[in-house]
Amino acid sequence: MVFRCLFLFVVAGLVDAAKALAAAAAVSALLAALAVLSGSAAPGISVAAYLNGSPVPAFVQAFAALPPSHRRALVEIWNGTATYGTAKIPLAALADIAREWAEKGYGQNGVGLEIIATYVNGNKTYYKMLFITYKPKDLIDTLENPLLAASRLNYATVRLDLETGAPIASGAAHPRPASTATNAQAPTPPAPPGCWWELIGSSQTQQTQIPITWIFDTSSLSGTLSAYSQQTTSAVINFLASAGFIFGASAAVNYRFIGASAQTSAAYFEMAFVGPAYGNEGAYIYQVGTIGLAEFQLYCGTYDRPQPQDQYAYEAFIDAVAGNLYVSYDLSYISSILAQYNYTGSSILYAPFDEAHASGGGPGYKYPFSSIQSYNQPFGLIGTIPVGAIAARLIGVPEGWPAYLLLNLVAGMQASDTQVSIIGLGLSSSTPAYADVFAAAVPAPYTSSTGYSYFPYILGFNATPPGHYSSTTSTYLTGPVYVYGCAAGGSNGYYTYTAYVQIGGTPLLVPGGTVYAYLYDQNGNLVWSGQVTLPSSDYGTVNGVPMHQPAVIDIPDVFNYGPFGTPYTLYVYYAGYTTPYGTIEYGPSSAQMTIYAVYRC
Repeated sequence: MVFRCLFLFVVAGLVDAAKALAAAAAVSALLAALAVLSGSAAPGISVAAYLNGSPVPAFVQAFAALPPSHRRALVEIWNGTATYGTAKIPLAALADIAREWAEKGYGQNGVGLEIIATYVNGNKTYYKMLFITYKPKDLIDTLENPLLAASRLNYATVRLDLETGAPIASGAAHPRPASTATNAQAPTPPAPPGCWWELIGSSQTQQTQIPITWIFDTSSLSGTLSAYSQQTTSAVINFLASAGFIFGASAAVNYRFIGASAQTSAAYFEMAFVGPAYGNEGAYIYQVGTIGLAEFQLYCGTYDRPQPQDQYAYEAFIDAVAGNLYVSYDLSYISSILAQYNYTGSSILYAPFDEAHASGGGPGYKYPFSSIQSYNQPFGLIGTIPVGAIAARLIGVPEGWPAYLLLNLVAGMQASDTQVSIIGLGLSSSTPAYADVFAAAVPAPYTSSTGYSYFPYILGFNATPPGHYSSTTSTYLTGPVYVYGCAAGGSNGYYTYTAYVQIGGTPLLVPGGTVYAYLYDQNGNLVWSGQVTLPSSDYGTVNGVPMHQPAVIDIPDVFNYGPFGTPYTLYVYYAGYTTPYGTIEYGPSSAQMTIYAVYRC
């Protein structure tokens, strides 16, 4: 009886404790909600600024993308200093713009917010520009519901790793005239003595066709071009903004992608039937949306005594995009976009992508452009859209912009899920036939986050009668720089390295060939060698696996580990490749990296 009473007492105590905890949690939530209502706490986007891995008090600016029907594309909504390396952009600063987005039917879409952090150390500026997306309806719900706001005080966290800009000039540069309206929502306090980016101007196109992919088919093959296919998930498509940076008197432009400016569902699907069997020479698939352009100039000093610098950033991005897909067989629209490049003395590049074969009556060539491993690294995107050229066609080149720079700005496409095939290309014939397939590419190199230079490819294709073509290749090698162990002999299994053999400087990978790998010690002695044969077929896939794969190299544990890291050299060589019918030849290339074997038990 005593034990039973004790047991009941303990159980009752536990129940009371659980109730107390629940009550405490409820009180805590209520207090948080009251704090939101009183204004002492508010949900916001936390921005952490880092330089060389350490937090820095950078000056942070936030620019919101505006919904369709505005003449401008961006407006500054907030700025402030990242105290102890962190700043917080209040969601309330976005409220009016978010409501306007929602009223125009984009409440569930991802829309853009550009965040810029600038830091001065000595006479050098360090900065980072990054677009992120938010859903207007979700943001409005957070602001209008105190309990929801209390649970989302840290609505999102953004880390900006600052990059080196150019030295600050002692004499002022020529300022570009800025419209005062562009900074109408800029709050106080003004920037501290230092540097910030002035929005010189921005513009937005009217609603227009944004071609996701297209094909010109002058071959004897016919087939299909599809977009957002093989949907097995609730994936989304991110559209990446791009920017061209010019520093000082140099005419050189540093192009790079700067984050996602728009996001839409990938749950839609569309297919075009192309080629002589369908009485056309191609088609394109498009979405409807608007394109934004923006120009920034760096200023230093104080707001009352600003000094403009010869540092400029030119941006192009998809501002708004509806989810539905459409097909058009009138390729004059695509031709008019590509013709914009002719006005600058340059032209679109075309990379020989594949030799497509149809055996006649059976399956033909088929290739899915998916977010598979080969296109996740090292570039992190699947293809691009020439938004700069589209904008030039619609509204011309803005005053003060270099025309060639605008045309080289593209929007990158990313899929959030590896099961999504963004673009599918299939070609076949009732009789045996084959063709050469080319992929378009931007005629200017972009720089990746790792400093690697490449030509982004556009999801535009040409299928032509078979000819004889050749292309250079380049090899990008990735894998662990440091390996750790006690002794050689397989105790650590294998170390994996990946060689990406690219076509003509684009992220597109070769459709076949062999990669040879050699590991040398610090004295130049060969320690290990191996080879990887890439899957090849003129049908686009091998046993259901798409071609254009990287070479995955597994090196056994043959290292002698040293306390300070014993150096080894991994050298890979791609021997070149000729397609089965001999219409395309890919040249050889090589790459190498140093590996340090560190003793650690």
